[in-house]
Amino acid sequence: MNSKYIAWFSEVGKEDVGLVGGKGANLGEMYKAGIPVPYGFVVTAAAYFDFLKESGLSKKIKDALKLLNHQDPKNLQATASAVQKLIKREEIPQNIAREIMMAYLNLASESRKKASLTKRLSSVLKEPYVAVRSSAT
Repeated sequence: MNSKYIAWFSEVGKEDVGLVGGKGANLGEMYKAGIPVPYGFVVTAAAYFDFLKESGLSKKIKDALKLLNHQDPKNLQATASAVQKLIKREEIPQNIAREIMMAYLNLASESRKKASLTKRLSSVLKEPYVAVRSSAT
């Protein structure tokens, strides 16, 4: 892989679950098997962990989790909401954002190079359709 924060489907497989999550790894496997999956990329777990580190969120999230009570569903929901708010308030560091934006800008041309179905669709569309999925990883 050329990037720390982006992995194209052609670059990943089942051995990369820790890096790209199960969905990303499975998309890579399907692409490599010739299944007509629209070409795309995965934002790696390294992007998330570096985001937490560079923003200082790791400590804030650990502090929020100290108040977690697994036996209380309302506390679980409140803690999850507090962590989500912390994350949403932070800006993605420029180096990470730049790689994601560059991959998106290159998606149409990479798609035309890699997949015949996507190539036909890309010739009609100015910008490719995308799906954004989260990962437990």
